[in-house]
Amino acid sequence: MAVPAGPISLSLDNLANTLADSENFRTFVGAADRAAALAKIHVGALPRPGTPPAFEHREYTEAEITALRPYALIWVDEAGGGLVSTKVAAGTFVQSGRIKCQLIQNVAAGIADDLPEVDLVFNNSIGEIIDDLYALVALGVTATYSYLAAIDRIVTDAGPSRLDAESEAGMGDAQGVELGIEWGEGDA
Repeated sequence: MAVPAGPISLSLDNLANTLADSENFRTFVGAADRAAALAKIHVGALPRPGTPPAFEHREYTEAEITALRPYALIWVDEAGGGLVSTKVAAGTFVQSGRIKCQLIQNVAAGIADDLPEVDLVFNNSIGEIIDDLYALVALGVTATYSYLAAIDRIVTDAGPSRLDAESEAGMGDAQGVELGIEWGEGDA
């Protein structure tokens, strides 16, 4: 018997659906369609390095992590409140919470030495993805899946920035941002 999804897993699934239907996220990860975009969204953690099913217990090699990017990594932000279930009437509760969304991509080799261009391209991509998230929230639920409803606010928690080559040795030339997505009543 399958375990029914609870508010926490539903909110993460709904954010994954929202990202997968964002045209700008699809462009960001180079996905031709929704299924390819979903494959670039990781919930809770990145897949372990190595070859399935007997994954190795080790760090990623530079080639492996570079091949994994671009991607989105999403998880519940427990430090930022996690999931909150609020009683609004006898037997009636509404959920809200905060989800972290890390967006990471490799720096395009053609512009790697043009620091302002690297920042401009990345920042524009992230801004367009955020715009899509707000637009898709208005759709709420389709016949097939639900979007993350009632996004109250999206804030930049870290970045956008380029990985520091000295402290992140062996991780390749990449840039990323960590967003905090606050959502409210009715999603989960």
